[in-house]
Amino acid sequence: MKAAVIVRTGPADELTYADVELPQTGPHDIRVKTAFAAVNPVDIWTRRGNPGLDLTFPAVLGWDVAGTIDAVGSEVSRFRVGDRVMGVVKQMTRLHGTYAEFVSAPQELFAPVPAGLSLETAAPP
Repeated sequence: MKAAVIVRTGPADELTYADVELPQTGPHDIRVKTAFAAVNPVDIWTRRGNPGLDLTFPAVLGWDVAGTIDAVGSEVSRFRVGDRVMGVVKQMTRLHGTYAEFVSAPQELFAPVPAGLSLETAAPP
């Protein structure tokens, strides 16, 4: 899959477009086909390499996402394939952020997108 990644910390031009592995879905995870990912101040701080961050490169940044579920883990009870969701995936603890075609994270980090709300509007913040 395609993702915007960094291979080292630094200015915005460190972001590059690359092929990365499709994220796996654990038993409690959902995998979302990203429609929109928001840029959050923590993404900028992470890209700059603020002290205390332990990144694995190439790093896919991004915390905020809205999209459609394409896979669910065996223990997922709140969602089904095809559901529209929005969430914050805690990129630094998940290793893969939301600047990618797909993101996988625990179901409790997501909420359904309300009827009538576009995925673009649903992408936090």
